[in-house]
Amino acid sequence: YENEKLKLLMETINSLPENFRQIILLRFQKELDYSEIASELNIPLGTVKASLFRAKKLLQIQLKRHQNLFDNV
Repeated sequence: YENEKLKLLMETINSLPENFRQIILLRFQKELDYSEIASELNIPLGTVKASLFRAKKLLQIQLKRHQNLFDNV
């Protein structure tokens, strides 16, 4: 059950647009802070914050579509 959830999460992250996927992975997989992400991607700190917010929102919307798959398990 947990493996299925993790697989779905990774598939959903991989389906995000490249810029959102990069920021999500740098933040949550590599555990970089916002300024480290900005430096790594050579983008302004404000762009990191806005993109991370949008990426998490998009991820949340996409995962909610699959929520019913796990409700009955």
